[in-house]
Amino acid sequence: MSNTTTDDSTAWDGDDLLYLIGGVMSAAVAVMFLIVALILTPIFGFAAVFFGYQLYKMEGRTKSAIAVVLSGLLPTVLAVLNPVI
Repeated sequence: MSNTTTDDSTAWDGDDLLYLIGGVMSAAVAVMFLIVALILTPIFGFAAVFFGYQLYKMEGRTKSAIAVVLSGLLPTVLAVLNPVI
């Protein structure tokens, strides 16, 4: 017969459960941010580049168009060419 009782080293108390739940929730949020970084950032970044180009081409706004294009291109490049992934 096996001993089914738990000793003090394997018993779960309030702090252990708190750390477990906190760790699982943190990992879930990290995965959601990774999905956002890999999918939504390039989509919105390319949209910003497109709108910045249209601002330059149609309206002749050079400085603001460059600012919009660079602000859309930088996060897109960082998300797509991330060396960690």
